[in-house]
Amino acid sequence: MFEAIGHSWRLARVAVTLVRYDVLLPSEYYDRYPTSLQAAHTALSIFTKRRRGRSVGERLGKALERLGPAYVKVGQFLATRPDMIGVTAAQDLARLKDRLPPFSRTIALDTSSRTSVTLIRVLCQRRYRIAPEFVPYGPDLAAMVRDYDAGLLIGDPALEADAAALGATKIDLGGEWTDMTGLPFVYAAWTGRTGAIGAEEIRLLQEAQAEGVASYPAIAAEYGNSHAARTDRALAYLRDNMRYGLGADEEKGLQLFLDYAADLGLAGRRRKLEFF
Repeated sequence: MFEAIGHSWRLARVAVTLVRYDVLLPSEYYDRYPTSLQAAHTALSIFTKRRRGRSVGERLGKALERLGPAYVKVGQFLATRPDMIGVTAAQDLARLKDRLPPFSRTIALDTSSRTSVTLIRVLCQRRYRIAPEFVPYGPDLAAMVRDYDAGLLIGDPALEADAAALGATKIDLGGEWTDMTGLPFVYAAWTGRTGAIGAEEIRLLQEAQAEGVASYPAIAAEYGNSHAARTDRALAYLRDNMRYGLGADEEKGLQLFLDYAADLGLAGRRRKLEFF
């Protein structure tokens, strides 16, 4: 029953949005409508917020953008079918842009990081509005994109992968999270039960962090193994991408991620983070 209610709500939302943008029964075609549709158009026009000067295609594009990324994909498809919607409308819809990958039905998952696996599940539900099948797989991008619609790579394989050479689109999930929430993404944290460690252990952890940051060049050189380009790439990644501070925005981002994970059943119940 609840699933049926959800479907009905989504359909109603689409209908209301199309009416508000005057694209369900566009005013431009009023004279062509039979009497019954003219009456329906008149009744619905009280809800319309049509902006003068916009064409049907422009208004439809705005409506689809308002409905979300999945609907933008529909508009992009319609832009390739002027035979269905007319040349002018197709040209207007061709301006629709988004940052989403093509619809994915299957995603191969490198499972070496539960955090990243949870993140892609959250993004699929809340940003991409898709429900693909997730398949555990080894971190081999060529095999992933050969056998599945998309693949998740983590760590060194992601850093070294040449997606362009395989005709694949590379997407930074952390960037997608920030675009969706306006908050940074926290990939890892030291966590534990209250009282499990004391001030001395915390001091040692902080010293270890500081020593690691100071050792970036040595870490990159060891990773590069005398390969200059590989070493430079590793050093740039450590220097430009890694952050260890946990400020107010990071706390908010971490709390939101845990809440979303709990909603998907991928973490325990929602609970407020505690710091000590």
